[in-house]
Amino acid sequence: MWPRSAGKGTADYVEQAASPLNRDQFEHDLREFVERKFLERQEGLAPELSETDFQELFGISEEYVRNLNATYSMKKDKITQDWKRRKKLMVKITKEIWSCRRFVAASIADTRWPATALLSKSIDKQLARFLSRVTREFEGISDHQRLSESMFRALARKYLRHSFVAELDHYIGLVAFPHLGPKQWNILIAATMSAARTFTKREQAGDVVERIAMARSRANAFINREIRDRGDAPVFRTKPRNLSAIR
Repeated sequence: MWPRSAGKGTADYVEQAASPLNRDQFEHDLREFVERKFLERQEGLAPELSETDFQELFGISEEYVRNLNATYSMKKDKITQDWKRRKKLMVKITKEIWSCRRFVAASIADTRWPATALLSKSIDKQLARFLSRVTREFEGISDHQRLSESMFRALARKYLRHSFVAELDHYIGLVAFPHLGPKQWNILIAATMSAARTFTKREQAGDVVERIAMARSRANAFINREIRDRGDAPVFRTKPRNLSAIR
């Protein structure tokens, strides 16, 4: 349990972030994009997406959009700057309390003035108790801040985009449509990203499907560099229907 004085952390921003995506509109736009691009690119009949497919792709997209919006809110609130100021404040307060205790200790040690020494001992006990409470509170805040900073780094825009593409690549290529090929996967990934309104105006000016092969390559490199190279396995929302399928 974090101290109340820890305030909002990254997890709170993510939890409170809104998603503008509408489930019905998302399905309509995704379906229309897939049918149009399969026809334009002569990739045969567009695959049938089940209710489960639409729901999973919507869930993946909504999580990405919410995380992205959380980072916008955190930047607007200047939360990282606030964390730095708070850290400096905690260090300053701790130093000042120890400075007071050293000052009081000098009075305690001066046996010429017993009344002053008696008061100093009382003050020192109160300062010690206060320091103990403050230290526990500061430690809780520091732990909360380290976790929030770690989560915030993971929400960097390029990391989010790579994770989003990797999640889509995993679901579409391994879970839902392993029988299709890379070109068909690219269309389905582009369709999902388009339905989720995640392409920039600059990207929309060209053929977004052409961007997906490189996006998948970069996402895979990101997964290998950030996760597999540390000896971990990437954690995706869904598992392949054929658990032996590895790509």
